[in-house]
Amino acid sequence: MRKLLILALASAAFVFQLHAEQTSDSLLKQLRAFDAKITGQPTEKEIAEHEAQRALHFQLQLKSLIAMIVRAEYDKAHQMVVSGSFNHVPPAVFQDWAELSHSLVTDLEKLKQEQLQTWVARVDQLVEDAREQLLAATSAGDLDPLLMRTATLQMQRLGQDNAVGQRALKKLEGVAATLERWMAFLDYSFASNSKAANESLERLINNQGQFPVLTMPEIRARLIIDSPDDKMTLTGAITYVFDPIQSPADVPEARERLQEVLATGANELQTLRAEREAMEMVQAAWEALQKGDEAAALGHVKRMGTRGSSSATEPYYQRLRDHITELAHTRQMLAATGVERGKNESFSAYFEKLTGEAYAAADFSKVLELMSLHESVDRSEASSNFGDRSTIEKFLAAQRFEAAGDIPMAIGAYRDVVGASRPGPYAPLQLAQDALSRLKEQYPTLFEDLDGVVLQELRAMRHQLLRMQQTQGRGGPGFPR
Repeated sequence: MRKLLILALASAAFVFQLHAEQTSDSLLKQLRAFDAKITGQPTEKEIAEHEAQRALHFQLQLKSLIAMIVRAEYDKAHQMVVSGSFNHVPPAVFQDWAELSHSLVTDLEKLKQEQLQTWVARVDQLVEDAREQLLAATSAGDLDPLLMRTATLQMQRLGQDNAVGQRALKKLEGVAATLERWMAFLDYSFASNSKAANESLERLINNQGQFPVLTMPEIRARLIIDSPDDKMTLTGAITYVFDPIQSPADVPEARERLQEVLATGANELQTLRAEREAMEMVQAAWEALQKGDEAAALGHVKRMGTRGSSSATEPYYQRLRDHITELAHTRQMLAATGVERGKNESFSAYFEKLTGEAYAAADFSKVLELMSLHESVDRSEASSNFGDRSTIEKFLAAQRFEAAGDIPMAIGAYRDVVGASRPGPYAPLQLAQDALSRLKEQYPTLFEDLDGVVLQELRAMRHQLLRMQQTQGRGGPGFPR
């Protein structure tokens, strides 16, 4: 009986276990089916189709890249590689593509740079050829080959994302605009329409924003002034009055031509009345210079500024001011040094010669004086002389401190010279270093003791306070002289 009971229980357990396994399999099957719906897990066939699509897309991208390189579109090709456009790389070639794309970026960068350099060189050559051919052309047809070259370079526009390319593009646009108006001028001249021809040139003269392919005198020289009526336009009058001026000595005759133009009574020309005052000041400056009064001549130039001049006449006055200023400062340099300027020697070369001699003689006060004179003639030199001027002024201050017995302040000033971040070629670095070595032998404690350093800082603060008090009290600097 017991044996029968055991068999019955075992049978029941087996049936229960079998049912449980079937239920588990069913649940798993349902869960896996539901999971497949949620995750969208692809089948092997779907995976193969997907990989095939990736490979096809990648091949199309490669063909597009190859076509860009064949067409020498290196910039577009470079952008395509670095922008991550190749996002369908098949796993089988992923590593190979990573290595190839890295080398492609480097090679395309090099090709871009070489292509830009070639294009910029062609634009520069175009500008040079345009200057020559524009002036030599007798008809618009003579300029057709130049026009074709310009159009070709315009279609190749490169480097618009960098300063070099933008500069070349500005030159190219200047050539195109000049060509258009110059060819119109030649067409109208051939048709004996002087008014329309002059208007074409006036548009060139008045367009100050474009790159200047030709100079103002070169353009104005082509204005047609065959009759008194041709002087009635403002541009024609300016050309008639100002173009013959070669130096300040020519201004008296220019004033007579200006009076002649104003005497016509044409309303358009009355704006030139303001030029009389400007011309008078130029003549006064020139006469003062002829009398040997350089200071008075420079005073007239300074007061003149751009008074009375328009954008059309200012270039003429600028040349006259520069002429007077350079001659006046040449005489002042001669008086300061006793060294004459060579007959064909430029002002800058003269300055460098004199400054070099003053530097060799350790006459740094004279170096500063010469720099000031040079900067008055060439305003662009002010920034380039900054490193020299700053270190020289500190060196001279150090010498004054040392002469006054204020050794800590002298040491600090000499150290400032030696540690200058932007010293120029005339900075007395070695002399400052020699002075520090000499002072270190004489006053070793000021270089070694902390108390000496603190004392130096306290003295510096005292001098700063004194300078502020004196500046507020008298309006002058407080540094020793």
